[in-house]
Amino acid sequence: MTSILSMGLPEVGKTTFLAALWHVTESGEVQASLSLERISENAKHLNSIRSDWLRLEKVGRTIPGQEQPTTLWLRDDRGVVGEVLFPDLSGESFEGAWSERHWPKEYDQLVSAADGLLVFVHPETLKEPFTIAEMQRMAEAAIPEEEQEPEKQQLEVEEPSTEASVEEWSPLKAPTQVQLVDLLQFTEKTQRGKRQVRVAVIVSAWD
Repeated sequence: MTSILSMGLPEVGKTTFLAALWHVTESGEVQASLSLERISENAKHLNSIRSDWLRLEKVGRTIPGQEQPTTLWLRDDRGVVGEVLFPDLSGESFEGAWSERHWPKEYDQLVSAADGLLVFVHPETLKEPFTIAEMQRMAEAAIPEEEQEPEKQQLEVEEPSTEASVEEWSPLKAPTQVQLVDLLQFTEKTQRGKRQVRVAVIVSAWD
């Protein structure tokens, strides 16, 4: 049986996608190659998020500490059954893996057993990479003024910068692509090269 695991940063539509997938595979209203075989016992919240989605209402985000993991067993048109795991970790939990360098032990076990990944990206929540000029300003801001070269200090006095003050950098301000690549590297390290893992990138705009 193939095991597929979902992951993604905050507000990329993971829960909304789950609501839509649950409805399509369970209702049979749309002819598709996948049909529902069964669900995990702790997936009672699926009807609630599906109702929001069908009413064209925004599906509620997963709140840290209130995660409800869900497993769907789906059958394709060849009769093969695959297991799709939605750990329903909040996007903040995935951000924490990047910024704090760790994730829950339970999730680590799911990653270790996964044959494939669903990586969610939302076009409206992307953090774009910094330009070279922006990186230069941040580097200068990180150097205490007393350590700057005298001529540089004099230049700043004579020609005050018109640029907005640079905020202190934090890991959460890193570009989306940097954070996602790091999560994938975490996954590769957890897998320890045991097998090749397929990755599907879902550009999500369900909500």
